[in-house]
Amino acid sequence: MATVVWDTRVRSGSEGLGLDLNRRIWADMKSFPGYLSHRLLQDEDDDGHFVIVSEWRDRAAADRARELYVDVEPLRLLTPILAGPRQRFVLDEMT
Repeated sequence: MATVVWDTRVRSGSEGLGLDLNRRIWADMKSFPGYLSHRLLQDEDDDGHFVIVSEWRDRAAADRARELYVDVEPLRLLTPILAGPRQRFVLDEMT
């Protein structure tokens, strides 16, 4: 299993739209092979800061979803309101 974390910040005044677009993006992810679950978190001290923690069957499935989703409307609408580049972390649980 792979845990993928997206760290996203939107510009001031775009917090509501940023939340809506992140919800749309992650609703769409449910249709991709290998998607297991996600949690959309909003920073209590910065309404424009979102962290998404998602679980995938494996990294290949998460990478494939990212490749296929590159030009989809919610992501195209999110890009212009970003305060900076989105960051993506792929994590393995250490046992």
